[in-house]
Amino acid sequence: MSMIDRRAALAAGAGALTAILAGRAVAGGPSQWFDLKDASGAKLPNMRLPVELTQELDSLPGIVWTGAAQPTVTFVEVHDYNCPWCQAAAQDLHALLAEADDVRIGFMNNPVLSAASVEAAKVELALTRLMGPQVAYDFYRAMYSRRRRADGAAALAAARVAIDGRVSAVAPAGARVTMADVERMARDPATAAALEAQMRLARALGLAATPSFVIGGVAVQGYPGRETLRRMVAAMRRCDEPACE
Repeated sequence: MSMIDRRAALAAGAGALTAILAGRAVAGGPSQWFDLKDASGAKLPNMRLPVELTQELDSLPGIVWTGAAQPTVTFVEVHDYNCPWCQAAAQDLHALLAEADDVRIGFMNNPVLSAASVEAAKVELALTRLMGPQVAYDFYRAMYSRRRRADGAAALAAARVAIDGRVSAVAPAGARVTMADVERMARDPATAAALEAQMRLARALGLAATPSFVIGGVAVQGYPGRETLRRMVAAMRRCDEPACE
């Protein structure tokens, strides 16, 4: 099989993970590559992912990376701005970054819950392109500190606060970004293409639930809770897996 054929086969196979997980949940409980449990003690569905797909995360456009420049542990959260469990996860992930100086986290959009989620995701991608990842991460935190529905208007309001008085990390030195720039970039076809690339990879990885995580080449479906996140990070340090034997 050629590399192109293998890549297509892997994408098709990985895209079926959601159906596999759902089927196993009905037949005999959640799929468990590792024995992982959430804060309530319920099993967390998880499955090994094809390396050819997980490697795409490193170059995927628009992922917001934050944390250690030379990390021991790297993982990705897949989120939707209207997902209530993502809101809880955002607080725990920030706490994890504050207490661990060797962790790097990427934030990847998968706005599957509504068209309003798509609008909010496009504003985040616009900020990433115009201002860089730190401003985009501040936007992410601001959006999840809210208790109301996330949509384009709410996202633009959060963006206004995020860019206030700050210089772009990606534009020429001294450049200032206006709200008109943010709105224009949110409507830019390249922003829509970047969002579609993120959603397409999420589908290929079988990450239909939000939040989901990719850590150590494993898909973890659902919100694990702060202590399980800590245990997965600790296991990654010890054995480069989200759980050690």
